[in-house]
Amino acid sequence: MLLTLRSIAGACAISAISLITSIASAQTPSPGKMVVQSVDHEYLTVSATELGETHKNVATLQSIFQAIFKQDWLAIRSLYDDQFYTQHNPDMKDKVEGVIELFQSLDYKSLVYEPVLQIAEGPYVAVLSKLQFAPNQPTMAVVDINFIRDGKSREHWDIIQPFKGPNGSGRTPFDIVMKDAVKVDQQTVDANKRLVADMINEVFNRKQPEKVRQYIGEPYYQHGMGKDGYEDVVRDISERFPDVRVDIKRIIGQNDLVLAHARVFGLGKEFSRVDIWRVRDKKWWSTGA
Repeated sequence: MLLTLRSIAGACAISAISLITSIASAQTPSPGKMVVQSVDHEYLTVSATELGETHKNVATLQSIFQAIFKQDWLAIRSLYDDQFYTQHNPDMKDKVEGVIELFQSLDYKSLVYEPVLQIAEGPYVAVLSKLQFAPNQPTMAVVDINFIRDGKSREHWDIIQPFKGPNGSGRTPFDIVMKDAVKVDQQTVDANKRLVADMINEVFNRKQPEKVRQYIGEPYYQHGMGKDGYEDVVRDISERFPDVRVDIKRIIGQNDLVLAHARVFGLGKEFSRVDIWRVRDKKWWSTGA
């Protein structure tokens, strides 16, 4: 089995990514699902009690990964809250049996799965990974977002995008490493999350692209599509996203990293998007697009 599975902390070098996937066929949200509009900051809130559960939730996700690759379906059943579990991947069913059905269909002898980065805050544990189902299949960049409570997974979202090679600056989503972690207190994490939310709302939802300049620091490294530097960010916004609306669903922060998960409407399409930023000195130092 060509599996690389290792414990990962929520930190990386000055770099970041974005992943986009169409959600035209996505499942309709179930009753009671958290849907938060981008006009407020409710999506930023994680309580002190929830923060205290972060390490426990990370350990739960590690146990889920281990059970999957051991094909221990009894353990999987014990790690999912079957009463509440909701699956947002349109190719998977709700409830734990949908999870088991998918993972039983995989060829574990040829599967390559390599976690690259983890960001965890309270009940949310997000993992960026490199995935290849078989040698003749394309390599995929994947972000999984897991909502975990009381030692069990309750909800899951994923963004999957084919890896098409390095961007214009020679960078890839998988260049992100953990050794350059910059630890900050929760107050700074919360401020960084607000900064990202304000940038999305001002630049995209309030149609003020000129304000992107105040969020960008130097040096600026791009690990998604595009190139390093301020000029390419402006070009990206004006050419690729001239008239979009961004509905922020959740923003997760750990150390100096911020992950924003949103539903985007524009260009006659609807898609789900994840961006990961490193924020320092109240500036947006890096991102992907």
